[in-house]
Amino acid sequence: MMARHVMGIDCGLTGMGYAVAMDGKLVISGALRTESSAKKRKLRVADDDLQRVQFLVRGLNELLTQYAPAAVFVEMPTAGAKGARANRGMGLSTGLLVAVLEMHAMPTSYLIPSDVRKILCGKASAGKDEAAEVAIKHYGGPWPEVKAEREHAVDAAAVLLASVNDPLYRMASHG
Repeated sequence: MMARHVMGIDCGLTGMGYAVAMDGKLVISGALRTESSAKKRKLRVADDDLQRVQFLVRGLNELLTQYAPAAVFVEMPTAGAKGARANRGMGLSTGLLVAVLEMHAMPTSYLIPSDVRKILCGKASAGKDEAAEVAIKHYGGPWPEVKAEREHAVDAAAVLLASVNDPLYRMASHG
């Protein structure tokens, strides 16, 4: 059987991390990063949000087209954000991600952060840094040089690593 790409995604509006692996090795990792520019460019917040969503949709579409993963594994944000603005960002990023994956008819499995930490560290209460350390040690890289991008990319790799025993992962990665 021929190995195929699988992709991990760390869902977020400011930074959407991604990690693509094949045969258990990381092929590429990175983050699609957006920045609020409403104040700088005198845009309405809603217009700024829409521009950010459009950027993420285009970026995700390019990644899915280029790497054609057999399946995607997503770490979804939980509804624990502090404040309406953060919750809006989570809703926008979740909606756009699900829509893009659906448009690609992409087999997808979703985990929440505590699931990832429990699988990788043995306890849901483990810190985010502990799970990141496991993913870094396992994959070794390549990682983005920019710290903010690297954090999101490592989170995407962590969800990918946490999914290796998922039946969808096994089926997708080995045809």
